[in-house]
Amino acid sequence: MKLGIIAVVAAVALAANVWFWVHVFQQTTPGVPSRTEEADEIEGLCRPYMQTEAEVSCKDAIKIALAATPGTIQKISIGSPLFPDPSLRFWLIDIQLANPSFDETFQREVAFLRVGVPLADVSIGLYKEPLDI
Repeated sequence: MKLGIIAVVAAVALAANVWFWVHVFQQTTPGVPSRTEEADEIEGLCRPYMQTEAEVSCKDAIKIALAATPGTIQKISIGSPLFPDPSLRFWLIDIQLANPSFDETFQREVAFLRVGVPLADVSIGLYKEPLDI
C-alpha cells in the first residue's frame, strides 16, 4: 500500500516538474512576440486576401518584406506603386522599422517604410517608399 502511494506521489512530482520546465521554456522575453503570436498576426493580416490569386502569397510577401526590412507590420494592401509599368501589382506592406535611421537613398530619417513585393514576378525586385505616419 505504501509503495503504491509513493509511486503516485513520485508520478505527480514528475508531472509537476515537467509542466514547470515546459512553462519556463515557452516564456518569451517581455515585449518580444512569440512565434505563435507572430503567426497569428500574419494570419489576421492576410485573412482578407485568402482568395487572391498570386504566385507570391500574402504570407510569403510578409516574410520577404520583413527579411529585407525588419520591423512591425502596420498594414497590407494590393496596388500599383509608381513604377515604370503601372500594370504590375504589388503586395504593399507598411512597416514600422525596428531601427529607424537616416536613409541615404531617401536622404531623410525613415521610421516607416512601404515595401512592395510583386504578386507575380519576384525577380523584379522590391519597391520601397518612406511613409510619413
